[in-house]
Amino acid sequence: MSKDFQSYLLVAFILFLVYLSFLVVKGFISAIIWAAVFAYVFRPFYKRLEKRVKNKTVSSLFVCFIVVIAIFLPLIPLVSVLGNQLVSSYNFLTQEGLLDSLPDYISSDVNLNSYLKQSMNKLVLFLASEISDFILSIPARLINFFVFLYLLFYLLKEGPYFVHQLKSMLPLPNQYKESLLKEATVGTRAILYGVIVAALVQGVAGTIGLIVFGVPNPIFWGVVMTFFSLIPFIGAWLVWLPAAVWLVVTDHQLAGIGLLIYGTAIISTIDNIVKSKVIGSKTKVHPGIIFVGLIGGLKAFGLVGIVVGPLLLSFLIATLKLYRDNKT
Repeated sequence: MSKDFQSYLLVAFILFLVYLSFLVVKGFISAIIWAAVFAYVFRPFYKRLEKRVKNKTVSSLFVCFIVVIAIFLPLIPLVSVLGNQLVSSYNFLTQEGLLDSLPDYISSDVNLNSYLKQSMNKLVLFLASEISDFILSIPARLINFFVFLYLLFYLLKEGPYFVHQLKSMLPLPNQYKESLLKEATVGTRAILYGVIVAALVQGVAGTIGLIVFGVPNPIFWGVVMTFFSLIPFIGAWLVWLPAAVWLVVTDHQLAGIGLLIYGTAIISTIDNIVKSKVIGSKTKVHPGIIFVGLIGGLKAFGLVGIVVGPLLLSFLIATLKLYRDNKT
């Protein structure tokens, strides 16, 4: 048996094992990705805590506890509130509630009425379907949640070891590995902090504004605003601006003007503030990559595609740049 044939046979065997391994973990891919994301985000906090506690296990357990208490437990009442406000928003938008509250010169436009009903109906039905799917899949999600916590614990505790093992298995020269890891770190930081965190902050600030100025179902529309904030060229204004206009035309001029000022001065400026303070001016990913990656990632991977889509495209571009720079 020739040496080349043995090499090809080994590669084929490795690919076969990779395929079988994928079949084993494919049901937990979302949990694995979220564990890696949370481990990356909470790694600085873990390191500061570990320096004080002097115990990796205790520090990792404490961070996992914080993640559960501060992030996941609030999701239980939030889902309930979202469900109620979703029904309320659907009734308001589709059963003449919105049109009845508008002035006659607006609500009498047949084409406008039809457009508003169709657009809002599609949006609310889409969100209703997503929330229903989420509720029906709670048992499976509980299993994924335990997998997520287990992996998060070990990724926090032994993160450098996993990174070292990953680097050692990459079939590339050492200088290529370092360059690729650096580019991947920059892209990850830009997407997680410059896109995800900025959108969450905008969503929270927008929800507060909707509550203060009396917009109905503010939690529901705050979630919609957060999603729009993720998408370049669209943004949170697609929610707060129509809400401000609606307040003005329904004889709540003071609240409408207040929301307009708040949205312009606070909500729309948070994005730039978060990006400049958290990731700096040099760590950026092109908006086109984020847009295509976000939409394509959602379609291909579901909710986790918000993170995976842009990251995959940014990693691909980083790899192509590395290939180009080392070829010339």
